[in-house]
Amino acid sequence: MSMADSDSQGGIVNPPRESEYYAPEIETMPREKLEKLQLERLKWQVHRCYHGSEFYREKFSKVGLKPNDIRSLDDLTKIPPVTKQELREEQAKYPPSGDMLWPPGKIGESPIPQPEQLVCR
Repeated sequence: MSMADSDSQGGIVNPPRESEYYAPEIETMPREKLEKLQLERLKWQVHRCYHGSEFYREKFSKVGLKPNDIRSLDDLTKIPPVTKQELREEQAKYPPSGDMLWPPGKIGESPIPQPEQLVCR
C-alpha cells in the first residue's frame, strides 16, 4: 500500500489504494484467459460500432470489415484508425457530439448486444 500523492496545491492526485491492482481479477488472470476476455470485448465493441453508428459502419465498409471478420486479437490491425479531423468533421455534421455511440447501459452487462439494443445519435 502506498501513501497518497499530492500536487503542488495539496490536492490528491493518486488516492491511496488497498491493493496494488486497480482490477485484480483482470490484472492477475492467466494470459490465456486475459486474451479470451480481450477478444470478447473487441468483438463486442466492433459489433456495437458497426451496428450502432453509420460513421463507423462506413469507416469499416471502406476497408471491407464486418463484425464477424474479428476472430482473433491479431485482427485488431484490420480496424481502420480514426483521426481527430474525422471526429471534428463528424461533430460539425451532427452537433453536438456527432453520430457517435452512447453506452446501451452498464458496460459489461451483455457480451454481444443485439443491434436493437444499441443506441446511436
